[in-house]
Amino acid sequence: MNHRQRRFTSEYLVDADRGAAAVRAGYSRERAAIQACELMRNPQIAHAIARAQRARELRTGITRERVLVELARIAFADLARFAEWDARDLTVKLEDLREEDAAAIAEIRTDPTGQRVAVQFFDRGAALELLARHCGLFDDGAGEAPSSGRERLLARLRPYFEAAEEAGE
Repeated sequence: MNHRQRRFTSEYLVDADRGAAAVRAGYSRERAAIQACELMRNPQIAHAIARAQRARELRTGITRERVLVELARIAFADLARFAEWDARDLTVKLEDLREEDAAAIAEIRTDPTGQRVAVQFFDRGAALELLARHCGLFDDGAGEAPSSGRERLLARLRPYFEAAEEAGE
């Protein structure tokens, strides 16, 4: 690899933004996206990036699987497992809080009297979107309208919706 390719590799590892990494490595801004795609197809660069990412995983303990597990905890947390509510009140039973549900909570706060509790969750929609993208559910083709990706997602989920309706959920 030449100097700029090595620089691209190290810049890519900063934020995984191909185009920005190409610009920071000294490639022209006008051709950054094209150049970045070409660079990513280079087997030496791809190998160097994969090797560096694996080393980072070993150093930090942050793996793709761990990230997916945490996203799933946020996306699929179930308030009903640790709270009860009616038209007037919500009661949070912290003693019943499971680890997988706790991971979805961004903040728990009480009012000054300690009588009322507010629970704020991390963005469930964003977590679901990231998981859907990872699973290829939003994988829009080049030039495809986002709405067609949404239609494909709904088509793939329809059997689950129907099964839930039949089960009375």
